[in-house]
Amino acid sequence: MDWCLCFNRFFPLIDAFAPLPAAAQETTIYKDSIRRFNELPEGEDDSTEAPVQPNGTSLSIEHLSFCI
Repeated sequence: MDWCLCFNRFFPLIDAFAPLPAAAQETTIYKDSIRRFNELPEGEDDSTEAPVQPNGTSLSIEHLSFCI
């Protein structure tokens, strides 16, 4: 029974990693684009702090359901 579970977990991993060799081969085609992308300057951090809500603010959620 354990070997059955092993194959059940192993084969989805093969599907995930199977396209990697083809993707690595295509990097030579886009070598110039990759080089230019890597030469782009670092961007500034655009994150902002969340606004402070006044005291006494409440949130109510009614009639919420999830379907699978």
